[in-house]
Amino acid sequence: MNQTTTPLGGGTTVLRMLTLMCCLLLTSGTLSAEDEKDKGVAKAPAGTDVLGSSFEGTWFVDSKLKKRYDGLLAQVRTLEHRILKGDVSTAEARDLIADLRKSLAEVRAEIDKQKTLVSPFEIVTQKTEGTIELGKERLLVVTADRIKVVGWNQPHVKYVLMKKVLSTGKPVDDHFAGIKIVHEHKVAPELVGKTDAEMKAWRDEFLKAP
Repeated sequence: MNQTTTPLGGGTTVLRMLTLMCCLLLTSGTLSAEDEKDKGVAKAPAGTDVLGSSFEGTWFVDSKLKKRYDGLLAQVRTLEHRILKGDVSTAEARDLIADLRKSLAEVRAEIDKQKTLVSPFEIVTQKTEGTIELGKERLLVVTADRIKVVGWNQPHVKYVLMKKVLSTGKPVDDHFAGIKIVHEHKVAPELVGKTDAEMKAWRDEFLKAP
């Protein structure tokens, strides 16, 4: 069977796919803990290695699973190097990426099941709900850092605010009270820009200037 290699330019798409996959894997070290049961334990379980850290503490996973995870990372880096050198054809690279993607999906699923959070704090959570009435413009600007938007058939906006506070055993009511939704009706050009009328006036004035 004849095999041809593609020049670097021809393999750019494949390399981008690989780089994206590698970035996703590297950033998955602190896998989402939203669906995990919060827990704070005194020390890391035996036979585990560090997976990653978050503000809550450090995540640990079975050492053998972590070794497999690191091995897949090494394969990704090796494949990226081979693509850069032109040692791998586009077709072969795509096949290898497909295999790696499948293996990574399996490992990540297993990590999600097994990972354990080690934290010196007690993690206290609280959920609050409320509604927001839209103004006559029917526009809403959200400046929160982490948000999930879900559509529904009601005229107002409903919000669910998930709060999480790290405690050392002391009351956290004041901390929870400080985490809240702040909503106001106002014109916010610093966030959404000028209105059509304002832009037209600005253009007219600009065109009249020397």
